[in-house]
Amino acid sequence: MKVQDLIDSALRLFGEFEVGEGGNDEDRADGLAVLNQMLAEWNTQQFTVYTIQNKQFPLTGSKGTYTMGTGGDFNSARPVKIQRANVIQSNGLSDELDLIGPDEWAAIEEKSLSGLRPLKLYNDNDYPLAKLNLWPKPSGTPTLDLYVWEEIGTLALDDDLDFPPGYEKAIRYNLALDLAPEYGREVSASVAAQAAQLKAELAGLNVSNLAATTPLRPAPAAPQQVAA
Repeated sequence: MKVQDLIDSALRLFGEFEVGEGGNDEDRADGLAVLNQMLAEWNTQQFTVYTIQNKQFPLTGSKGTYTMGTGGDFNSARPVKIQRANVIQSNGLSDELDLIGPDEWAAIEEKSLSGLRPLKLYNDNDYPLAKLNLWPKPSGTPTLDLYVWEEIGTLALDDDLDFPPGYEKAIRYNLALDLAPEYGREVSASVAAQAAQLKAELAGLNVSNLAATTPLRPAPAAPQQVAA
């Protein structure tokens, strides 16, 4: 199924068209905008994430800040969220980094400190390039080992849908929910209930899959100290 067919189907779910009918170019353009907005929102919801990607990047000695995103130091998709991070030394040993927030990063007085390996990672979540800050700065050249949420990318009308099982129907029914107000309509109670059920089923599957490999919401680690 192509994206434009999914949009037509969503329009039929709340009665804008009869079976076999579809939208015009304007309907499909509006539907595409709403679809991509919905998927962008889904990208921020942990329970709709169906996989976590492992990405590795070589670090430069005495450099503590790196940009990540298209055209950045780490020329890869800007991470929606970093689930876990490690640093891999030249001997192959891996040490987990403490993921910290802005308050803890701001509290570090000597941000230029260098050490044998970083202990903390702060992602400022800037856009379009996120800045990843390591502390202390590595004196050597280890590898940054990231586990990041796989985001659902922006779609075009002519794209073929390529999602894991269960996603296509969940997207179609939830798109109908988001599109109906644009046409001054309401979806039926059965469509609304199925949209919620389908999304809940995805959440349950993804939670169980991801929990098998990494905690979904790990408790914050105790701050670590490094001698100056």
